[in-house]
Amino acid sequence: MAMHGGEGTEAPSFRVPPLLLTDLAGTITHVTPDILALAGAERPDDMIGRHGDDFWADAERAAEARAIFLREGFWHGSYHLRCRDGSTIQVHSKAWKLFGPDGGCAAILVSPNAVAVEMFSLFGQGGTVVFPEIVLRGLIHDLNNALTAPIGLLSFLNECPPSDPAETSEIARQISVSCDHARDLLKRLRAPLDAWVGKSEAPQPLDIGTLVANAFGTASVGASARGAPRIAEGLWPVLGEESSLFRVLINLMLNARQASRRDAMPTVSADNISGDPPFVRIAVEDRGCGMTPQEIENIFQAGYTTKAEGSGIGLAISRLIVQEHGGRIEVRSEKGRGSVFEVWLPATGSACSRHS
Repeated sequence: MAMHGGEGTEAPSFRVPPLLLTDLAGTITHVTPDILALAGAERPDDMIGRHGDDFWADAERAAEARAIFLREGFWHGSYHLRCRDGSTIQVHSKAWKLFGPDGGCAAILVSPNAVAVEMFSLFGQGGTVVFPEIVLRGLIHDLNNALTAPIGLLSFLNECPPSDPAETSEIARQISVSCDHARDLLKRLRAPLDAWVGKSEAPQPLDIGTLVANAFGTASVGASARGAPRIAEGLWPVLGEESSLFRVLINLMLNARQASRRDAMPTVSADNISGDPPFVRIAVEDRGCGMTPQEIENIFQAGYTTKAEGSGIGLAISRLIVQEHGGRIEVRSEKGRGSVFEVWLPATGSACSRHS
């Protein structure tokens, strides 16, 4: 496999992911052939037993990444890899803390090609399927969200069947949307098999306005006050993976609904933001009690939650997904007045390019 390539090049077809394993102290315990080739190493012993930070050109950045990884259980970003001959090369990387029979280790994907590390699951040593803990918990969390709406709608149809055919048709559409979302989540469980044979789902231009409207309809099932999202006319498309972004929107809207008084739906809007580059901004505003600065600082950490029965996983996964799409999530909150979560996604297409 040819490892060198620009960020915009097509992801290579690999049968073994470009993967290395370390213990939690950072000592390398396993490397795949592509990692050896990338670092210019001749044999595994050239890397195994050494500390992973030895291969970072920037020691300060290495220390910062390790601190984030130990605190949050995952890290992703880019850095300059120091090769055996003393040269450096920019690489993209994702690191997860794994659980399983051995437990307590880190799995790290490294490649000069950003697309090559866009994988949610990995194969462990010996071909054993290993799901990063953050990913598996996120799938369980979001699958529960996806099934809540159709179960509630079916219960409503059984207890209070509507007399208006149009209302029945809309309920059927919402059930279909929710079931499609659940099916997409279950497909994620095939990710290790697909990754092993080099399959990946390419990002597509998305009608983000329709995605926002569908997520709002699903999240509003059973709400005491529903309303409707405000979607700007001529909203620009974004380049992304539909089921992943739907997960983000559902998470934010359900969180806001649960935080709001009287189980009301949040205020949701989607707007074009001109600039270089141009963005689409989706804002989700709740009517809850707000957060303290300390809570805002911790809210995206895996396992942290302000809810009595929360998992502390939804926002961590949501931020990861948005960052993988080249975007960000911003939070504004005032104690006693509520919170606003804004998703910023890079826009695409000829229409938005005129506004950059």
